[in-house]
Amino acid sequence: MKCPNCGANIGLEDVYCTYCGSPNPFAKQHQEQMRQYQQQFEETKAEVEKKANRFANIAVPLTILAILLAALIGAAIFAFSADDIGRTIRTRQTAANAKEYRSRIEKALDDGDYGLIDYMYNTDDLYLVTSSYSEYPVLMEYEMIFRACRYYASIYDVIGDWIMGQEYRFSDEWIDDTCEYLATDILNLYSIESKQWFDESCMTQEKLDQVHAIQERVTAMLITYIGFTREETEQIADQSETKLQRIFMERFSQESADSAS
Repeated sequence: MKCPNCGANIGLEDVYCTYCGSPNPFAKQHQEQMRQYQQQFEETKAEVEKKANRFANIAVPLTILAILLAALIGAAIFAFSADDIGRTIRTRQTAANAKEYRSRIEKALDDGDYGLIDYMYNTDDLYLVTSSYSEYPVLMEYEMIFRACRYYASIYDVIGDWIMGQEYRFSDEWIDDTCEYLATDILNLYSIESKQWFDESCMTQEKLDQVHAIQERVTAMLITYIGFTREETEQIADQSETKLQRIFMERFSQESADSAS
């Protein structure tokens, strides 16, 4: 640009003309514009940073949450997959040893060791190869016997605690539950042949005779330790669960009274 006084070339930021020394009227205006521009720039920069920080404060936790959620979903999928794979491996291993398990089950039945059969069923994962829904139902013919042994073991535990004087099951707090569970298991055991979900292989005369032997063992315990008569045990299957529960309540209460006297 040119000096308005002498016409010499001067810079826009020159406050005075370098030739004639006259003031440059455009310099002050330029400086004011630059100051305003700088102020607006700083204000805009501050606003952008403020919004960016606000977004970061929201986005970062959301991002972390999304990552954690994805990790949890992945872990859950892996856990389910691993559990399914593990179950398949255990099923195949158990099925591969079916001959050995069958031999042990038959020996336990011959010995009348029904508690051992229930223990094997649970600890050796025999339930994996018993149901008709199993991929390898190689021990399906024992399904009713396993179920009968489960009822037997539960009944034996209650009566065993009664014989040994373990009073917690028969305290005022627990007696109702004890009698209810005992009545349910006994009714299930005595009516087990009427259930419709067992395979035909469970209903052979040999298997039914073994179930009858388990029922007879429970009958003997009821007669010997709870005071039932043979006639009363023969009527158990016709009793309602509520009535049978009440009978046990009376028997346990009477036995407690007799012991106290």
